Parts: sequence; structure tokens; C-alpha cells
Amino acid sequence: MTITLQGQHLIFLISQPRSGSTMTQRILGSHPLIQTAEEPWILLHPLYPMRHRGYEAEYRAELANRGLKSFIALLPNREEDYYEGMRRMYAYLYQQALPEGKQFFLDKTPRYYYIIPELARLFPEAKFIILLRNPLSVLLSSTNLKKGSWYRIYRYKADLLDAPSLLVDSLANLGKQALQVNYEQLALSPETEFERLCDWLGIPFVPEMIEYGRVEWEKWGLGDHVSVHKHQRPSTESLDKWKGALDDPQFWRASQDYLEALGSDLLARMGYDYAELTQTLAEHQPRSLRSTASLHKILTARERFFWLERLLESLRAHGVSVTLRTILRNRRI
Repeated sequence: MTITLQGQHLIFLISQPRSGSTMTQRILGSHPLIQTAEEPWILLHPLYPMRHRGYEAEYRAELANRGLKSFIALLPNREEDYYEGMRRMYAYLYQQALPEGKQFFLDKTPRYYYIIPELARLFPEAKFIILLRNPLSVLLSSTNLKKGSWYRIYRYKADLLDAPSLLVDSLANLGKQALQVNYEQLALSPETEFERLCDWLGIPFVPEMIEYGRVEWEKWGLGDHVSVHKHQRPSTESLDKWKGALDDPQFWRASQDYLEALGSDLLARMGYDYAELTQTLAEHQPRSLRSTASLHKILTARERFFWLERLLESLRAHGVSVTLRTILRNRRI
């Protein structure tokens, strides 16, 4: 079958990073009718130049935006002609990526959460799977407690603070074009949830697809390439892992701050109970939080570490072996 210009037979899987999207992708990609490929990212590039902010380029993005707007003004149908051009190009590329026998292409790119309205305009008949996960599980997965360092978490600032509302807003705006899936339900009842997913996609449920580990996957450089290999099928092992991490004072404080930042209304729309989560925090509060930093302070640390990372890149380019951890040893944010 053909991926049409309107996006029929095209599936988008969108989530916060660290939400179990790679596992979900591999299960869906194990279906005999679905083709997928790590994380394409291909639609961020043509859509972002239409925005006045949010991206940078060495050729000066603001000038490119002005030039693009001027060119679009020459088109008979303005933006709709630009979208039609993208529609023809990217429907063609997705179709070319389909091997014989496959009928659907699954594009799993978590940070498409930035452009969901544009994607829906571009491909109004595409299907959107919106994957949500307990925010405290996402927070834990975004940190590196084993190494005792939080300095890189600023890279996930938008993923943690902006993505949840953009994702749940899209569910309301897309209507029947989107389906909400919660990671916890996938882990607890994979057969039931993926049968529901297949029914929504209009394809037969194949029980063997749950055993995603039976498929020989090529090595991917994007997405989860650690946890997904630990199991052959969905596991409940990580569902309560965040509770065990509450003994760490910094994680406890960041968790409290994160729940307050999201708020009870947004959490409820995501499918999670603010009161229940805060009660769990109260039951595991460490004796002292004196040496901890607020989540806001951690997430705004970019300005302080940006020059250090650039220095490291320069040193490594000249053959000097050093790590940021070495520089920051015995220091706190």
C-alpha cells in the first residue's frame, strides 16, 4: 500500500524522551505490516525554518526565516503551497523507506512534540500515538544517579517542563487522529494494550509482536540502546524504580519540585495522581536536604557549563584527555 499525500499509512510515535518509546517502537516494528527506523527527525528541519525562534544555524537562521517568508509570499496559495511541496517530498521519502510487504511507516521521534500541530496540518490522515509515562520515572531516567552528577540534566529542560503540556494538548486537538498510551499499562498488560493499538490502527493483532527481543534489530545510535536489550518483552521492573531512588536527597528534592512545576491538573490529564505521588514523597523524605539544589537551579545551569563543555571539546580536539567530571569533582551545582 502507498503512503498517501494526506499521510494515510503513516504513524507518528511521540513522547518525552526516556518514556519507553524505543520499546514501544520495537514492538510495533515487530508487526509484519509496520516498518520503522530508529529516529528519523526528518520533519523538524523543514518545519522549524517557518518559526521566528527556537533554532540556530551558522548561516543565520533569522535571515533564512525572512527569506523563506518572502519566497512563500510569491506562491499562489502561500503557506499551503509550501506545505503541499513538503507533503509531496516527505510522503515520497516515507514510501521509499517501505520494503515490499510493509504497509505502514512508523516515525518515532520524541521531540516531534515541538511540532505536533504542524505535523497534523502536513499529514491530516496520519495516526499519532502519544506515549506518556510517570513523570518521576522520566526524571530518574534523565539523570545519572550512579555517577552522582546532575550537571547534564539541563539538556532535558524542555523535555521535562514543556513536553508534558504539549503532548496532552495535542490529544485534545487531534481528537480521533491520536491515541493516548501510558507506559505503565504497556508494561502491566502488553497484550491488551497492543491489541487496542492494533485495532485503532486497523491492523490485526499479532501476539508474537510482544516478544520484540525475538527480532534481529540492527544497532541503533539513537533512542534507548541499554534498557531495551535487557528484556525480550515488556517488563514491570522499572515501574517503581523511582521510589527506590528517593533515598537520594537530591532526587527527592528534584522530584518534589518537578511535581509542583507540573501541577495536579496537568498530571491528571496525563493519567497520574498528584496527591498519590506527593504522598509517596512524604513517606520517603530524607532526613536532610541541606546539600541539595532546586530543580530550577539545576535546569538553568547551562550558562555555567556551556563554556566548560566548549573548552573540553577544544582540549579533546588537541589530544588532551580530560572529563567534565574531573573538573567538577567535589563541587556541587
